[in-house]
Amino acid sequence: MAQQPHYVLETQILRRVMSHPGRRLRWTDHGPQRMEERGISAPDVISALTNGHVTLVETAKRDEVWRIQGKDIDGDPLIVIAVVWEETITIKVVTAFPP
Repeated sequence: MAQQPHYVLETQILRRVMSHPGRRLRWTDHGPQRMEERGISAPDVISALTNGHVTLVETAKRDEVWRIQGKDIDGDPLIVIAVVWEETITIKVVTAFPP
Protein backbone atom coordinates (compact mmCIF):
# COMPACT_ATOMS: atom_id res chain seq x y z
CA MET A 1 0.00 0.00 0.00
CA ALA A 2 1.43 3.36 -1.02
CA GLN A 3 2.01 5.89 1.72
CA GLN A 4 -0.09 9.05 1.46
CA PRO A 5 1.75 12.33 0.98
CA HIS A 6 2.05 14.56 4.00
CA TYR A 7 0.84 18.10 3.62
CA VAL A 8 2.30 19.34 6.89
CA LEU A 9 1.85 23.08 6.28
CA GLU A 10 -1.74 22.64 5.08
CA THR A 11 -2.56 20.42 8.07
CA GLN A 12 -1.11 23.06 10.43
CA ILE A 13 -3.28 25.73 8.76
CA LEU A 14 -6.34 23.48 9.07
CA ARG A 15 -5.69 22.96 12.79
CA ARG A 16 -5.18 26.70 13.38
CA VAL A 17 -8.42 27.60 11.61
CA MET A 18 -10.43 24.85 13.33
CA SER A 19 -9.16 25.83 16.78
CA HIS A 20 -9.91 29.53 16.30
CA PRO A 21 -13.00 30.58 18.30
CA GLY A 22 -14.17 32.86 15.48
CA ARG A 23 -13.95 30.28 12.72
CA ARG A 24 -16.78 30.01 10.24
CA LEU A 25 -17.98 26.99 8.30
CA ARG A 26 -19.73 27.41 4.97
CA TRP A 27 -21.40 24.60 3.05
CA THR A 28 -21.84 24.19 -0.69
CA ASP A 29 -25.38 23.76 -1.96
CA HIS A 30 -24.98 20.08 -2.73
CA GLY A 31 -22.70 19.11 0.18
CA PRO A 32 -25.33 18.74 2.93
CA GLN A 33 -27.64 16.83 0.58
CA ARG A 34 -24.92 14.32 -0.30
CA MET A 35 -23.89 14.05 3.36
CA GLU A 36 -27.47 13.29 4.39
CA GLU A 37 -27.67 10.57 1.73
CA ARG A 38 -24.50 9.06 3.21
CA GLY A 39 -25.60 9.37 6.85
CA ILE A 40 -22.96 11.99 7.67
CA SER A 41 -23.82 14.82 10.07
CA ALA A 42 -22.30 18.28 10.54
CA PRO A 43 -20.74 17.16 13.88
CA ASP A 44 -19.11 14.25 11.97
CA VAL A 45 -17.55 16.72 9.53
CA ILE A 46 -16.42 19.05 12.32
CA SER A 47 -14.80 16.10 14.11
CA ALA A 48 -12.93 15.04 10.95
CA LEU A 49 -11.79 18.61 10.28
CA THR A 50 -10.60 18.97 13.87
CA ASN A 51 -8.61 15.72 14.08
CA GLY A 52 -7.82 15.15 10.41
CA HIS A 53 -4.84 15.71 8.18
CA VAL A 54 -4.57 16.93 4.62
CA THR A 55 -3.79 14.16 2.12
CA LEU A 56 -4.26 15.92 -1.21
CA VAL A 57 -4.28 19.49 -2.53
CA GLU A 58 -5.78 20.32 -5.92
CA THR A 59 -6.52 23.60 -7.65
CA ALA A 60 -10.10 24.08 -8.82
CA LYS A 61 -11.06 27.34 -10.47
CA ARG A 62 -9.44 29.93 -8.20
CA ASP A 63 -9.33 27.93 -4.94
CA GLU A 64 -7.17 25.20 -3.51
CA VAL A 65 -9.34 22.24 -2.62
CA TRP A 66 -8.07 20.01 0.17
CA ARG A 67 -8.86 16.35 0.82
CA ILE A 68 -8.85 15.89 4.58
CA GLN A 69 -8.82 12.46 6.16
CA GLY A 70 -10.06 12.29 9.73
CA LYS A 71 -12.51 10.49 11.99
CA ASP A 72 -16.20 11.15 12.59
CA ILE A 73 -17.76 11.46 16.06
CA ASP A 74 -17.89 7.64 16.35
CA GLY A 75 -14.21 7.28 15.44
CA ASP A 76 -14.92 5.95 11.94
CA PRO A 77 -12.76 7.20 9.04
CA LEU A 78 -14.20 10.10 7.07
CA ILE A 79 -12.92 12.12 4.14
CA VAL A 80 -13.89 15.79 3.84
CA ILE A 81 -13.34 17.87 0.73
CA ALA A 82 -12.97 21.52 1.70
CA VAL A 83 -11.55 24.91 0.84
CA VAL A 84 -9.71 26.61 3.72
CA TRP A 85 -9.22 30.36 3.83
CA GLU A 86 -6.79 31.13 6.64
CA GLU A 87 -7.08 34.90 6.14
CA THR A 88 -10.82 34.92 6.93
CA ILE A 89 -10.78 31.90 9.28
CA THR A 90 -13.34 30.20 7.06
CA ILE A 91 -13.75 26.66 5.78
CA LYS A 92 -16.09 25.83 2.90
CA VAL A 93 -17.16 22.19 3.09
CA VAL A 94 -17.68 20.83 -0.41
CA THR A 95 -18.67 17.27 0.58
CA ALA A 96 -17.82 14.36 2.86
CA PHE A 97 -17.78 10.61 2.37
CA PRO A 98 -16.39 7.42 3.91
CA PRO A 99 -13.09 6.20 2.44
